Amino acid sequence: MKEVAFRSIFPGNNIPVIPISVTTPTLIEKLSVEISSVIKNVDSSKFSDRIKELEFKILVKEDPVNALLQELKEINDAMNS
Repeated sequence: MKEVAFRSIFPGNNIPVIPISVTTPTLIEKLSVEISSVIKNVDSSKFSDRIKELEFKILVKEDPVNALLQELKEINDAMNS
């Protein structure tokens, strides 16, 4: 079997020149890639639970009686379903 050498592939060292252009992504492109990655991998249930807790704390500060009634209603709905 004949050995393939560099000189047999490119006789006379006539290596073709291939133009290469590299563009660096802009900051907006980098951020959009990172944000889409976070959106795909984040567990949104933890965020929604935390937001409900914060909303309840704000509601308690504004109107504690109504907040208690709302929490009792949610517990009752959860037990009935």
